[in-house]
Amino acid sequence: MAASGNSGELHDAFACPLPILGFIDLMGVPHADRDQIKAWADQLVLGLSEPAAALQPTMEIKQYINRAVSERRHAADSGGTPTPGLLTEYSLRTIDGERITLIEMESMVLQLLVAGHETTTSLITNLMWRLLEEPSRWARIVGDHSLIPNAIEESLRFDPPVLGLFRTNEHAATIGDVEVPEKTKVMVMYASANRDPSAFSHPDEFDLDRDPMELKRHYGFGWGIHHCLGAPIARQTARIAIETLATHFPTMRLDGPTERLGAAILWGRRKLPVAW
Repeated sequence: MAASGNSGELHDAFACPLPILGFIDLMGVPHADRDQIKAWADQLVLGLSEPAAALQPTMEIKQYINRAVSERRHAADSGGTPTPGLLTEYSLRTIDGERITLIEMESMVLQLLVAGHETTTSLITNLMWRLLEEPSRWARIVGDHSLIPNAIEESLRFDPPVLGLFRTNEHAATIGDVEVPEKTKVMVMYASANRDPSAFSHPDEFDLDRDPMELKRHYGFGWGIHHCLGAPIARQTARIAIETLATHFPTMRLDGPTERLGAAILWGRRKLPVAW
């Protein structure tokens, strides 16, 4: 990004490729396949708002996963050494003496691709958007990297990458004063919970100095059994990203209007023009 001159598109040049490259390394996928996997991931995210766009890439990536899993299992069963990485670990793992089925492997890797890629990108762009829209915030981060973990949590509260998800209740319930019959499709709005004045002081303000204990209440990663399994790596990726930008681009500033993602349930910057 620095080689492009004194301005650039933060989403395209930095926030978008970083998580997918980290995912590829973690899974043990050949770097030669990174462009194809990145293209699939982008099409799957587009499919959240345009389902037809995801049909072909879903089929193609399932075929890719099947081949990759089969190759790793064949190598292990033949006494060889499969490519290291989480994809190999999952491929060879057994539950009650049985390996994970290919259908489950497909679902798991697809989930990691979409959930672990787009949402971490949005965490980075949302946080940089808030830091740069008030230059004094960015100046504080540049001068004190210890503020970054709290800034990440405040971003997850203030601008959660996933605004909400749908659930279907198995039993009738009462939510507030509303009777909800069983088998009702309910949209759980994490973004609304994160602005609850009974849980957060001045909830509609982005505050770098918000009490860390208060921030533990945010629903940016869900809660309970639905808590995001990728939360630790998302936090680590975001921390590394912001530290890197603060180190190499201390004079960064916004350079035009931002643009949000198209998918209705997601909240992130599709365009974030910056200069330095």
